[in-house]
Order: sequence, then C-alpha cells, then structure tokens
Amino acid sequence: MNPMVMRMKPAAVAHVLVRITAAALIAALWLDGGGGSIGADLRLDGSMGPDNSRPYASLQSMSADKQEESSSPDHIAFLIGKLKDKSYTETYGEGYTWYTAAEELGTIGKPAIPALIANLDTDDDYERTLTLYALLLATQEPNVKAFASDYIHANLYFDPSTHPGMVAEALAWWEKYKANWE
Repeated sequence: MNPMVMRMKPAAVAHVLVRITAAALIAALWLDGGGGSIGADLRLDGSMGPDNSRPYASLQSMSADKQEESSSPDHIAFLIGKLKDKSYTETYGEGYTWYTAAEELGTIGKPAIPALIANLDTDDDYERTLTLYALLLATQEPNVKAFASDYIHANLYFDPSTHPGMVAEALAWWEKYKANWE
C-alpha cells in the first residue's frame, strides 16, 4: 500500500475516495454529453449519491440544450427568487452548506449577471449575501472571463455591515463591463 495512504486517517481516505468517485462520475457525464444516464445516484441537478457530495459543475460540461435551458430568462428568474429561500440549500461533505440558487446562478455566468446586479438592492440581508456570492462565482466563469480581466471580490458574509463595500465594488464592476450586455 502507498505510504502516503497509510498515514492518512480513515475519514481522510474516505473523503479522497468520494472526491475521486465524484470526478469520475462527472467525467462520465461529460462523455455522455450531459444526458444524465450514468446511474440512479447521479441527478441532472448536479447532486450526487446518498451523501449529497456536490462537485462544482460548469455549464461547459453540459450539452448545448441543457446550457440553453439552464441559462433561460425563466430559469434565471426562478433562481433569483430562490436566493431568499433559506431552505433552498443542501449539505455536502462534512456538513458544508451548498447554496443551491447562488451556486447555479454562478455557473450560468454572463446571462445571470444583469439579474444579479438588479437584485443587489434587496432589503433582505440573506438574499443580498447570496446575490453577492453568486456574482463572485458568475464573474469568474469562462463566458465572463472572455471579456473581463477582473471579477467581483465578494464573500459569503452574512454580516450586513460588510455589504456596502461589496455592493459598491459589484456596481463599479458592472459599470466597467455592462457594455458587454448591450
């Protein structure tokens, strides 16, 4: 047995094996063209297996039809509406929270950004936090990096006193790049 594996705690070995398995399933799904027919434990929403481990999935790994469906204005509006829903989450790994709407909006990238920018003026602190988090993710997607040399530096801070600075940065970023949506 590999000496490195022998030094790892059993929980760490299990975690590594789960991640390797998740990567293999994602690769199989990609090779399948995003059809989602790999097995009963893999769902089209990206969650995997009974432990809800959740790999970061990009639109690049989806078929063209699935990309168009997930970045449709109706789907984006649905996800924007779910940002304030505290129950629209999952857990993965060792109790980490997956903020489903924010993560999905983040993977959509460019098509989701105008709606996210408009959502920054919400009075709901939780919703604003997830909007900022989604903007952090969305502005790092390849369909945004193709024209933007920087991204919105926001964090998943639920303390509303941190929001004004992050909102100001997001709005400045939007002013700099909004011509890419016209």
